[in-house]
Amino acid sequence: MQAGSPVGNRRLADAVGCIKRRSYARAVELLDELNYDEPGFAEAHFQKGIALAFLDRLEEAAAAYREALRLNPYHFAAAEALGHIAVEQGQLAAALEHYRRALRIHPRLTALAHAVRALERVVQPDQTRL
Repeated sequence: MQAGSPVGNRRLADAVGCIKRRSYARAVELLDELNYDEPGFAEAHFQKGIALAFLDRLEEAAAAYREALRLNPYHFAAAEALGHIAVEQGQLAAALEHYRRALRIHPRLTALAHAVRALERVVQPDQTRL
């Protein structure tokens, strides 16, 4: 989680603390400020996605996760989180794509591998892009 400046890393830790205390709106405020000051800090975007998801602001959360992945294409947790949002929205083919991406990045996510197999049983092959 340390890819920002030393000050940015401390600010990220403060925001993560807010998330742990369920102060999601405050976390979003802190992360908005951090993302403004350090827009290339992928983990700050990811954590903002987490806070937004807890606030049930799923479209905004998905945008934050996509930004984290744009900045860090190896952020498997952001890919996985996009899959979770897609499942919540009933977009199973999209979820499968996101989960597969996360597994390509981090193949040892065994619980996610089980989810992929389960989704593959219900998603028609022509619904996914490989």
